[in-house]
Amino acid sequence: MSKVFLRFYSVILCFPVVVSLWIADLNAFEYKDQLINNQSLHYQHYNILEKKITGFSVITTESVLLEGKRLILELSQNKKPDGKVFSERKIYFEPESGRLVRYQETDFRSELHVTDLFEETKIKTEVKKGELAKSFSIEIEKGLVPFETITLAFQKEIKRLLKEKELPFLLYLPALAFELEKVGLPPSLSKLQMTAQIEKLDQFDTPLGQKKAVWIIARPVSVLIRSLLPKEKTEFRFVFMTEKPNYLLMFEENNTQSVLKEIKLEKGEPELKPLTGAL
Repeated sequence: MSKVFLRFYSVILCFPVVVSLWIADLNAFEYKDQLINNQSLHYQHYNILEKKITGFSVITTESVLLEGKRLILELSQNKKPDGKVFSERKIYFEPESGRLVRYQETDFRSELHVTDLFEETKIKTEVKKGELAKSFSIEIEKGLVPFETITLAFQKEIKRLLKEKELPFLLYLPALAFELEKVGLPPSLSKLQMTAQIEKLDQFDTPLGQKKAVWIIARPVSVLIRSLLPKEKTEFRFVFMTEKPNYLLMFEENNTQSVLKEIKLEKGEPELKPLTGAL
């Protein structure tokens, strides 16, 4: 871990921020209204500085059977321009409530594997990178948002955000907890006080035609923390459709824009897809 990150976390310890967080209770990990079954979303990645397409993402949502249990699986695959998958994530939900059950991420380039198990009061995380593996757990706190589900969390709170203009939250970064563990710092420091603010409302070109959209910026609450780290590493921009189902139209991170280019919906109710493995 770099010296700048170590300075960053020492600042967090010295300057705690107390805010009113926007997730009220443990039901915050329920996304029934945000999950659209038998859907496929196709995003194009564009590097702003290099002015070129750098790859694609495909996100599919479907019903699956795992160990005889029916679940909703959201599968996201990131692809190079030639179509080769370089990373993927799998998020499992209970179908009745949309309750988050399990998250798995694999980066085939760096051999990084992240698994989160969501219990009633804790998130248990295992991170593997090559031969190195670490396991740890954190308490589920009011306002906690795992980075892997930040899109669903924002979709759930669009109506409230449009009304209040700004909503604080606590961002959990499991991969960062892994790096903290390696240098002897507690994984609890991987929870960052953040705020989501509306930048503007305007029209946005979508696969459904021009739609009204809201631009949201998420960044650390502390101005001091923002000054210690590069802007492109600490700020994330989202553009959501303001009408239901509040599709994520664009996500901007580290000079790369991911823009929604295609929406596919399967008709009817296909058979459950059986999966191997264990929860």
